[in-house]
Amino acid sequence: MVLSDEELYNFKKRYFTVRYINILKYLDDDCIMTLYKMGITIRKGLYTEYHYDMIELDVLEYYYGNDESEESQKKLYDIGISEEEYLKVVKAFERIANDYNI
Repeated sequence: MVLSDEELYNFKKRYFTVRYINILKYLDDDCIMTLYKMGITIRKGLYTEYHYDMIELDVLEYYYGNDESEESQKKLYDIGISEEEYLKVVKAFERIANDYNI
């Protein structure tokens, strides 16, 4: 699929500047604390798709680690996060992506 210049401009504008994703709506206090332990702070307000993607990448960095699940587990353990806590956050981000079709 090839985008016209106008379509590409509109996509970039929406992706980088339009704030429409409400991340906090999907997170309970436990998820917020887990993200905090990972060094990720979610603020009140809406996020652009670009900012959502950057946060999701930070979250998934622990999941994929160095392609070794033991390495990822060690990182989580080192910062005091259980696998269950982490997976709860991952599922919240999956719901966000599904609901916003991103």
